[in-house]
Amino acid sequence: MEYKDLVTLLVILLGCCGSQTVHTLPRKFAKIQQGSRASLVNFPYQLSVEYYEDFHCGASILTEIWAVTAGHCVDGLSTFGLAVRSGSETTKRGGALHPAADRASHVHYDFFGLDYDIGLIKVDSAFKLGRLARPLPLARTEPLTGAVAVQTGWGSGAGQPRLMSDRLLVDTLQVANRSLCMTRYAKVGEVTRRMLCAVAAAESGAACSVDPGGPLVADGRLIGVVSWATGCVSAGQPGVYADVAEMADWVLEYVRNYDTA
Repeated sequence: MEYKDLVTLLVILLGCCGSQTVHTLPRKFAKIQQGSRASLVNFPYQLSVEYYEDFHCGASILTEIWAVTAGHCVDGLSTFGLAVRSGSETTKRGGALHPAADRASHVHYDFFGLDYDIGLIKVDSAFKLGRLARPLPLARTEPLTGAVAVQTGWGSGAGQPRLMSDRLLVDTLQVANRSLCMTRYAKVGEVTRRMLCAVAAAESGAACSVDPGGPLVADGRLIGVVSWATGCVSAGQPGVYADVAEMADWVLEYVRNYDTA
């Protein structure tokens, strides 16, 4: 059962038996119709995460042996069957496949609210850094509302995974006002300080390059990780991302402690 199907099931169960909020993943978008073809030369940090040889999530390169993704992309998974592909504009082929040696979700990761939704994958064989594989620095300060950002991915989170693009896509977004995001998702759940929202830069456009765990980048830094609003992003439909600046200290401390243990 896919993660989003499990969450939907929990919504039904909790709707009958309790009042706890669960974030559902929008599934109303019928096809991938937006997004420009992206060259990996321009986005060499982009990774695809595979689980038992199937595309699972997006991710980005942090160091030679660490990748950043969403906490829900690795929560509860065994490293057996988990791998990361670098150096490829396609999923499940090309580039280099790196089996996972370990994985971790944020220590405060919340399955139900998807708060602190950031995670790490340590690979068994190092990324061969170069023109098509390069680390992406983490944002350490909050981006300003209206800041231009780019989102890359294959569109697995746009509602119809079977209609994913077979090539990497890129969309231009803008960081959204938190109050807009809170209003839009008031009936879905809480937008916390560990969440960042973005909208499509073009008023008439829809950004469908979204993959859970995929990167949102501004000024050459990772500012967001695709979290729970994984449908096409438009001017009135914000995407919700793990706020990297809020959790960068945990990420860097975890990696430092792990590597020196």
